Amino acid sequence: VLCRPGLLTKFQLNITFDANPQEVFWVLLDACTLTVMERCQGCYVDEDPNSQITFQTCLPSFNETTGLEAGYVFTMNDGGGNGLCADGVCGSYSIIYGEEVVFESDGIYEDQQRVFLGSGLTNCPGNIETDDGVQ
Repeated sequence: VLCRPGLLTKFQLNITFDANPQEVFWVLLDACTLTVMERCQGCYVDEDPNSQITFQTCLPSFNETTGLEAGYVFTMNDGGGNGLCADGVCGSYSIIYGEEVVFESDGIYEDQQRVFLGSGLTNCPGNIETDDGVQ
């Protein structure tokens, strides 16, 4: 995916599934407004065990309200509560934001793993707190 430099930033998610891809779901939120930017719930029910996928999109580089660098919260979830691990084999995932690999997971987590991208919550007006603990 080609994103317009200066206005949009590339987000790329690479996943190597475990034996249960149908348990994997994720959401990408604007850190300040908690607006859902992208979501995948039930997307991987037809994926083969231990297969790989890549998802790409372009995200606004700047917060519309403040004009400062945008921040995002990515949350990877696993319905089985065992991360990307099953039957002694773990998958993994990585996130590219802009042109950099900003996060790599070995797949070892329980039900959820959260990653802040861009400015995270730094440029949000006020102190935002959500029911799931994002502050």
